Amino acid sequence: MSNQSSLIDIEYSLWRLEGIFHKEDHFKLELGLLLNKLLEDQGSGGTVRLEWTTEQAGNVDLAIRTQDRVIPIELKYKTKDAEVHDTRFGEKFHLSRHGDYDRGMYGFIKDISHLEALSEQYDTHGYAIFLTNDPNYWEKKEGAVYDPLRIYEGRVIENELNWTEERSWNQGRDSIHLDQRYELNWIDYSYRPDIEVDGADEFKALAVKVPPRSP
Repeated sequence: MSNQSSLIDIEYSLWRLEGIFHKEDHFKLELGLLLNKLLEDQGSGGTVRLEWTTEQAGNVDLAIRTQDRVIPIELKYKTKDAEVHDTRFGEKFHLSRHGDYDRGMYGFIKDISHLEALSEQYDTHGYAIFLTNDPNYWEKKEGAVYDPLRIYEGRVIENELNWTEERSWNQGRDSIHLDQRYELNWIDYSYRPDIEVDGADEFKALAVKVPPRSP
């Protein structure tokens, strides 16, 4: 594998992560630390930046700087009620139910659209990552205003994505246009065996690579 292509393997990084996180910022920090360690082990000279502020497209959760480009990464972490006991650190905490599936799904697809713009502007590729223990995200369901925005396993998203109808709570969240086609494939996320979860104990991750726009 060349230095450029081996700089980041998101599924491998998620496999190595193995933690459960209090909130999205905790997830972001731990992933950033891990990616930085992997880059150091490769000796590639790459480095990780949290909260990269781009000149033209606003903030990005994480960015990897390589010798010739910046790779942006957007994150979502949505949870369902569970009690977590991390025995390694003697720590107990509660994961709250986020709900608001319309916001979670819309926000993730919006992240992909944002990364498409960045990929074009910076001639790079990016990654949108979603981590959750709520099966309402990866299971196929129907019957909601946000059905066209669902991100269930095997779904293909492309072109224009919009609500089935306008409601008071979705006003201002316009349709999203995607330049490329994405098939969504969830992977199992395995946390350390010394972490105990009482409640929604199955976690899955969705990692979408956003390539540069084809010429």
